[in-house]
Amino acid sequence: MNNFPHYKELISSGLLPADHYAFGMPVDAPIIPALNYFLFLKNVTNFESKMNAFLTQPIMKKETNEGGRQWHSICGELRAIYLLGKILGLPIIGYDQNSPRSSRRSNNCDIVVEIDGEQVFVELKSKCSEVSQALPIILQKALDNLDPRYTLTAQLLKRDYDCNNLDSLIKKIKDHIADFHKWKKEGFHLSEDLPYPYGDEEIYINFFDKRQISPGSEYYEPDSIEDICNFLFESKKSTKTGELMVPMVQKAQKKGADYLICRIHGCDLFNEIVNECFDEVKLSRGLTYVSGDSRLGSLRGVILFAIQDKFCIINNSNAVIKNWIEV
Repeated sequence: MNNFPHYKELISSGLLPADHYAFGMPVDAPIIPALNYFLFLKNVTNFESKMNAFLTQPIMKKETNEGGRQWHSICGELRAIYLLGKILGLPIIGYDQNSPRSSRRSNNCDIVVEIDGEQVFVELKSKCSEVSQALPIILQKALDNLDPRYTLTAQLLKRDYDCNNLDSLIKKIKDHIADFHKWKKEGFHLSEDLPYPYGDEEIYINFFDKRQISPGSEYYEPDSIEDICNFLFESKKSTKTGELMVPMVQKAQKKGADYLICRIHGCDLFNEIVNECFDEVKLSRGLTYVSGDSRLGSLRGVILFAIQDKFCIINNSNAVIKNWIEV
């Protein structure tokens, strides 16, 4: 697969629309090896439906970050497929298939691999808060051009923000800046050189001197190790909906998965994550750990990865079947 012939074939086919996130992507982009490998596996069961999702979902939309979230999700799948098949050497035999242990027939697992002639079902999840906080294109441009004195770095709080109130939002921010300068003239906040942060239920904005920080900067609140542990194991109420969120380990078990594979964006402190999040854990060999954590339940294990070549495996020592994935 030298020089990524399957990716080049996709580009020459004209199937990618111009507003697709992969359109015009250079051949040295980090995702290309995983995408090329996925395209090579065209005989895998349900490849067509997975390919259709790749072609139709990650479409750029100026008003929302939905396309970016979809692209990130698909990149996570591509990297998981590459990790399991290319790096770990497991035959990929299916996508989006129902496990015989699933609690519902509609609960398909994302990837099916083969280990010693046995079908092993893998469920993919992503913990990537930075992606959901990314700004829609027209909002970013509006903030970049709002005031020549300041760079505005923003964190999106409302995940599905669609810019339908953009004009009123920009007016509120301008009024916020004007109030700051009015107070300065009246003798208040004399020691402050920059406006205080602006915040509402949709966005949080910090102000910086444009001579020090260039426009286009964004503020993200990255996932902490505690966030990752909660994502995997803890039932907590959503700060947005108030609903109880089901831990990913439990979701994977309900789907009848053998393994949960979880993408962690921007963090590869795997030893710290494993020792902080999992009980009764010890390093087995290489990048493989063994854990006696009872919360793993019927799972054979969990695979954590940042990108396709940065990962670790935590196998469940209490699993009934110990036909494990190992490095």
